[in-house]
Amino acid sequence: MQMNGSNCDKVNWKEFEVPLKKEETSRLVDQIVSWQQSAGSITKNFKFKDFKQAIQFINAVAEIAEKENHHPQIILWKLSNVKLTLTTYCTNGLSKLDFYLDSKIDEIDFSYQSLNRSDSANIISPSGRVL
Repeated sequence: MQMNGSNCDKVNWKEFEVPLKKEETSRLVDQIVSWQQSAGSITKNFKFKDFKQAIQFINAVAEIAEKENHHPQIILWKLSNVKLTLTTYCTNGLSKLDFYLDSKIDEIDFSYQSLNRSDSANIISPSGRVL
């Protein structure tokens, strides 16, 4: 199944909330850009140019989350940094909902700096391409 949000209709929530098997989780994690997997969740850190842009991004994420009825944990820190964590609480781990939502979030039209890689800072385009 394609997890690219632009290629999916609104998800069948009940079908997508099923816990993923380890092999399927690994396959889906390999397809995402700059998201890190840890203990039943995926996380991505973003750095914006200023507080206002970070809040605009959070509001865009909130709109998507409400529409899809799947909500990330959102942490704003140091004024212009945002950390998103996706997990499916009712399955106590990752489900297709998390990967669907991450693809929708990655489509938000913002340029940001990815903070997940300790080796170097990468600028990520709105399409998820490392520049």
